[in-house]
Amino acid sequence: MKGKKGFQKGNTLGRLTNKSKKRELQRKLYEDYLFAEILKHKAPIIAALIKSAENGNIQAIKEVGERYLGKVVDNVNHTGEISIPITSIVIKKADGK
Repeated sequence: MKGKKGFQKGNTLGRLTNKSKKRELQRKLYEDYLFAEILKHKAPIIAALIKSAENGNIQAIKEVGERYLGKVVDNVNHTGEISIPITSIVIKKADGK
């Protein structure tokens, strides 16, 4: 078995000949590893995300919101009729301008 490149006993990646299958398996292994690490360290990760959101990090705010409230559903009606009322929102700066 010396002639087969990448093949070693116990190396399941070496047995796959299709590169996309190898990439998919590597991705799955990495995803499983990352998920396990996140579960081990989730409390400090969540605390850091919340702290970042408190400090005004927009991406962190969106992430916390999506995790807590769920992703925003797009209510677009493609029939040409408006299914929800459209309202205007005016946001003023803290100085009132």
